[in-house]
Amino acid sequence: MEIRNPDMEMLEQQLKCPKGEKGIALGEQMDRSNIGMTKSAIDILELIDGDRLLELGHGNAGHLSYIFDKSPNVNYTGLELSKTMFEEAKKKNKEYTTLGKAEFLLYDGETLPFDSNSFSKIVTVNTLYFWTSPVDLLTELARVCQAGGSLVVSFAEKSFMEKLPFVGDGFSLYDESSFLDLLKQSPFVLGNMDKKIEQVRSKSGDLVDRIYFNALLLKR
Repeated sequence: MEIRNPDMEMLEQQLKCPKGEKGIALGEQMDRSNIGMTKSAIDILELIDGDRLLELGHGNAGHLSYIFDKSPNVNYTGLELSKTMFEEAKKKNKEYTTLGKAEFLLYDGETLPFDSNSFSKIVTVNTLYFWTSPVDLLTELARVCQAGGSLVVSFAEKSFMEKLPFVGDGFSLYDESSFLDLLKQSPFVLGNMDKKIEQVRSKSGDLVDRIYFNALLLKR
C-alpha cells in the first residue's frame, strides 16, 4: 500500500473543492495553469450572439474577459461546488455581473438548478475527474442543453494524470476509450474529439507536457 504525503492529500481535496485562503491561492494557480485548456475549449464552442453559456466548475473565472472579448453578446452562467471559488469569481467579474452579462451559482455536484433546455452551449474544464455519478451528470447536462446545442468536456489524459503526485483515489481518470464508453451511456453524441499537448508548470513547480482532450458533444 502506497503511503502518500499528507500535503499531497490536502492538495487533492483542495483541487476538488478549494476552500479558504489556500483555496484562493490555488484558484489563482489553476487559472494560470489551465488557461490554455480553457481557451481551446471555449474556441471549440464557436460562440455566437445570443448564446446562453453554462460553465461547470469555473474556478475563480479569471477567463471571462476572454469569452466576452470574443463574444460580447453571450449570456454566461457559472456553476460551482466551491463556495470560495463562487465568491472569488463574483469579485473578479463584478463588471460583468453588474451589466447582467454573467451570473454565478452554487450547486451540489449532481442536480443542475435550471429548467430544461436553458442553455445553447456548455463547457467544463478539468472537472470530469471529480464527478461522483458521471452518467447522471451527463444526463443532467443534456437536460439543460437545448436541442442542437453542444457541450465541451476538456480533460487531461489518464497517462498524464496518474504520474502526478497529488492524484489519488479521489480522481476518476479517463483516456479516450474510457471516455467514449462513458459517452455511450449518455444522451449526447460525439461531434469531435481533439487530442492536444501543451507544456505547463505542474502544481509541484516542474514543467511537464500535458496531454488533454477536448470532447465536443452534441445534443440532437
